[in-house]
Amino acid sequence: MRTGVLSPRITHQQGHRLSITLVATEALLLGGDHVVLEVVVGEGVRLDLTDVAATVAYDGQGHSARWTTRLTVASGASLHWWGEPLVVCDGAIVHRSLHAAVAEGGELLMRDAVRLGRHGEHGGELHCETLIEHAARPAVVEHLVLDDSHRDLPGYLGEHRTIDTVTIVGRRPSPATDIFELATPGAIHRTYESPRRRGVFACWQ
Repeated sequence: MRTGVLSPRITHQQGHRLSITLVATEALLLGGDHVVLEVVVGEGVRLDLTDVAATVAYDGQGHSARWTTRLTVASGASLHWWGEPLVVCDGAIVHRSLHAAVAEGGELLMRDAVRLGRHGEHGGELHCETLIEHAARPAVVEHLVLDDSHRDLPGYLGEHRTIDTVTIVGRRPSPATDIFELATPGAIHRTYESPRRRGVFACWQ
């Protein structure tokens, strides 16, 4: 494990099961920052990953910030990541990308939440690129832009300021009316409010 602006702390280990919490070692995100997070889960390993707190993207004074995440899950491995929200403050411009490669027989379960603005704020700009592959085939491909010219369009936020998404790839969960089933084994559950409990995430674990 390598430490940079994020420090991985092992909170539990038993056999091939590992729990790690990511702790920021400095203020994030500031204008001009580029954070790169890479997680590789080897064959037969189960990794439970959590964040210690929400990430706040501050007013960059005209400078954007970038966050790049790369996930690799081997066959017979699983990565369960309960991510805390990314809060995009007024004046912040954030470009975020996620690329996950899940092998045949591997499993990825993750919660991703974004919130535009702190209390009383309108919120800044967020540009998200997501590519999740299963067995070398695209499972989730999404380009999401949340700025003043997009957030009020049909199918976007409207009056809401939060998008909370739980995604599972590599296993098809029990059928439900409020999920979107993927073409590959997997599904997406998305709401416009942050749950007080883990709900769907816990059910899919």
